[in-house]
Amino acid sequence: MSDIPAPPPTPPAVVAVDESASPSSTRVLLRRPGRFGDVFVLEEDGLRVMRFGGIEAADQSAIDPTAPDKVIFEYIRLTTIGPALRTDGRPLRRALAIGLGGGAWPRLLLTTQRRVHVEAVEIDPAVVDVARSHFALPDSPRLSVIVDDAAHYVVRPDVMTSRYDLILLDAFSGDAMPDALSTPAFFLALKRILADDGVLMVNVALVSQDHADAIVARVAAMFPGCSQVRARLDENQLVFAGKRPLPPDAVSVAIGRASVAVGFDVGRDVATVEACPVPAPAVTTP
Repeated sequence: MSDIPAPPPTPPAVVAVDESASPSSTRVLLRRPGRFGDVFVLEEDGLRVMRFGGIEAADQSAIDPTAPDKVIFEYIRLTTIGPALRTDGRPLRRALAIGLGGGAWPRLLLTTQRRVHVEAVEIDPAVVDVARSHFALPDSPRLSVIVDDAAHYVVRPDVMTSRYDLILLDAFSGDAMPDALSTPAFFLALKRILADDGVLMVNVALVSQDHADAIVARVAAMFPGCSQVRARLDENQLVFAGKRPLPPDAVSVAIGRASVAVGFDVGRDVATVEACPVPAPAVTTP
């Protein structure tokens, strides 16, 4: 049973939408007020998609209603590299998802990692409700959904004493990562709660290259020796980081391991594997 603290009341769903404003191949299934704007559920080209703020905004999640376990986004498939980067041999026990969307990553992790317990932190209760009603969010004892601001959640005393084998930071406001989730202090908090052999994965949207470069630079400053994997078609890249270096050659080996573990060719979704840029040394004035 998912553990959801009582959220503040959410306005009722609004379903009366002017569909004439949407593309002809798009059908609006739901429009619901959320904490930061309307949450839309659309049917488009055989897929059900979630968007924030407008009908033509970027997809935040997607599902094939006829095959809910099918993973639509490349970058979600690339997250299977994370468990394969761990070297201690222990089964994956505890994972943290920062940003829920439709719940594609928790669903994939619960399917491929039979012993893992996933905590998913989502700031908007409307997104949680929509994930349950329209995106087949699993009702599993191995999944806890927490409605909270992740910047507050990771510094709770009970969380700060936890250690996560795998963390995915996948949170966006529009096309950018929220400022509170991309500060050095936030990345330091993630480093503290990451297991010694754990892997942090950061989804970076490539809509703005300058913004993407800034996020990668902040991760690299906190996690020296990280690597970045760009998806072949999606405008996304994943940064893989840990308390130990995770260089491109280790990531390339892990891609092969992941493919065996999950039963599909993870490498087909990879455009490039590169080391994160080395942060420039701080300049001191005499």
